[in-house]
Amino acid sequence: MHHARRVDHYLLRSIRKRAGQIEGCGKEVLLGHADELRTQLRTQKLSALSQKAVVESFALTTEALRRTTGKVYYDCQLLGGLVLATGAIAEMQTGEGKTVTCGLPAVLYGLLGKGVHVATTNAYLAERDHEELVPVLEALGLSSALISNDQDPLEKRGAYLSDVTYGTGYEFGFDFLRDQLARRNQPRLPLGTRFLARLRGADEFELDLMQRPLAFAIIDEADSVLIDEATTPLIMSGSSGSEKPNPQVYDFAKQQADSLQETLDYTTDEIKQSIELTAAGWNTIHANLPASIQQLLQRRSMWNKPFARKSC
Repeated sequence: MHHARRVDHYLLRSIRKRAGQIEGCGKEVLLGHADELRTQLRTQKLSALSQKAVVESFALTTEALRRTTGKVYYDCQLLGGLVLATGAIAEMQTGEGKTVTCGLPAVLYGLLGKGVHVATTNAYLAERDHEELVPVLEALGLSSALISNDQDPLEKRGAYLSDVTYGTGYEFGFDFLRDQLARRNQPRLPLGTRFLARLRGADEFELDLMQRPLAFAIIDEADSVLIDEATTPLIMSGSSGSEKPNPQVYDFAKQQADSLQETLDYTTDEIKQSIELTAAGWNTIHANLPASIQQLLQRRSMWNKPFARKSC
């Protein structure tokens, strides 16, 4: 515990010292320092959690915040940023400046160029936090964007290409589900087809996904997003893009359901809440099945599949 405190105080002093050294530099010089750190991180000369990278990034963010908003980072905020940067949870009270605290790890990982998601509980907070941090991010040469549910796909893909992307937790979740559905609906290709396409310098089979590979996320109100809201599943609905339903099939099904007799054509199980066709019921349905519906079911490879048991 004492060792951890000494490390924390040492890092705080180092960040304050470095911030003081760059306080009087010009706008281009500040941007140059950020570009230099960006290059070191992206060429893996420095790891994101190395002492040098953390001190330099936090100092640059401290100075950018001071210049653009007139605010200064307090020790508790710097410590909160250090905790978040390691992937842990930082508990902060309302009014302690969680928005600017999130800016510290956002800048650090944003410089890596792999994308940072900042998730909040509602659209108002996402927009507010984004607007407050935009000047800081721009001062350090970082791009940022806000996602919302009314954006068209092209605009949203562009937002995900930014260094830092703000949005609600559920919107990030829905976009992830959309990408998974796109992958699932992708046609199966012969083994090696995509590899050969990449060897030729292009991949015409590449999917138009919303999100790029996931790298780092900062979650505001983690207890609400990960616990409270997690009890409500994200549900997506829509057309599968396959052949449109034929109303003749549903009309026939209703007619047969109304004409079938319990015990003779089907049996019910109240405990299992299920209905099962008898052999007589199965034969009755197939005997009455119009030729047009038989052809339709055969095209859909459903003709010989059993459908005896249906849930009530």
